[in-house]
Amino acid sequence: MELKPEVVKKIEILNDKIRSLDYFQILKVNKEATHEEIRINFYRLSKFFHPDRYYNLSDRQLKRKISFIYKQISESYNILKNDKLKKEYINLLDKNRDENLRYNFAEKKKKKEVNGPAKKYFQLGLRAFENRDYKTAKMQLQLALSMEPDNEVIKDTIEEVAAAIKRQYSSK
Repeated sequence: MELKPEVVKKIEILNDKIRSLDYFQILKVNKEATHEEIRINFYRLSKFFHPDRYYNLSDRQLKRKISFIYKQISESYNILKNDKLKKEYINLLDKNRDENLRYNFAEKKKKKEVNGPAKKYFQLGLRAFENRDYKTAKMQLQLALSMEPDNEVIKDTIEEVAAAIKRQYSSK
């Protein structure tokens, strides 16, 4: 598979530029964007940059760039779709406009771990999700959430599973 030169150029430019963009700029929405606007832009961008679309691409370096862009788009969406994280992120941006806060903010979110008895069910849920066994994933994650009801990581993962289930049934 070979891409048109203009598509390759678009990918190259965005790959070079994406590290300096904040989450809103990546998803091409403003701070007041609704859930629907954020979702629509995420799906539009992820449709174009999804790595599966470029599976047969022979240029491995270009495939890595596409994958990196897609990860940044997904990270942006995962922050902005959550009202609490979005508000926190806006506050951080307003206070530190000169800094690129995306990576620090993402690391802060990732540091929230699932511990204790919930960890086992969370890991089982993730494994089922990776295997596209969404019903099992949802059940295991809900068990984990019952043990750690305030854990945002578990809540976000449950939302991802619910979205996958919705996509699965809407494609049939």
